[in-house]
Amino acid sequence: MKKSKNTYYSLLDSMYSSNIFVTFYIPNLNEENSIVLTCEKLRKVSTELGITYELLIIDDNSNDNSIAVVHDYLTTNSTITNWKIIENSQRRGIGFNYGTAAELGHGKYICMTCADNSETYESLIKMITLIQKNEDSKNFGGVVPNFKNNDSRILSRRITSRVFVRLCQVISGFKYIYFNGPTIHRRKNVARFKPLSSGYAFQSELLCNLTYLGYQFVEVTIDNHDREEGKSRAFNYKNFLSVSHSLLQILFMRIRNFLWPNSNAIGWDDNAE
Repeated sequence: MKKSKNTYYSLLDSMYSSNIFVTFYIPNLNEENSIVLTCEKLRKVSTELGITYELLIIDDNSNDNSIAVVHDYLTTNSTITNWKIIENSQRRGIGFNYGTAAELGHGKYICMTCADNSETYESLIKMITLIQKNEDSKNFGGVVPNFKNNDSRILSRRITSRVFVRLCQVISGFKYIYFNGPTIHRRKNVARFKPLSSGYAFQSELLCNLTYLGYQFVEVTIDNHDREEGKSRAFNYKNFLSVSHSLLQILFMRIRNFLWPNSNAIGWDDNAE
């Protein structure tokens, strides 16, 4: 007798079972002055909400002392045992490392928080609280943040972001207010449907793919501010190529969904009947 997809993925789900509510993925590249502040913030958020968590720092071959700073902090705070550090010998990209964090993590959800400490404490509380309220909803995929009028980044980044959002809306057919923020996903979905792009636009690619596959997301407006130190790495030719690749992937997804509209993931979801 042939096994159904539900049976197969029920077996696969057992590999992801744990009592950890959220895996915090922190991508790091030369953020020695802010990475510990970011980690401390996530620890406080978890305590405030009473949730279990783990913290995965993936260092993308930094050339500063950021990892040494974290090791020093953990030596001083020896009771912390749920922070893990992974050091890449070569740069793999933020999107690639996101997939790695999903595979290595144990949380029910995965939340990316940049090591530059740009996500606010209040915003994280707001997003995770929404996860807690909606996680029993059928086909719930996660929480998608947007900034609306709360975006305090520099003008050039705001303009670029709005252009990118409009392109995503036109190409995908979805009306999300923002596509590329720190979306909180079910971790196993990220492990199954990892984005193909390794650059900054990987979240938009993943969000569109999961939406086409039948998952539903809750949007929420949060505050955002620019990085506390240093310059943004978003504006370079490699990232431009990566963003273009993500937009092409979204286009291919829409074509696939048009040609095979019944090939959705609802039958693979935890809540599928």
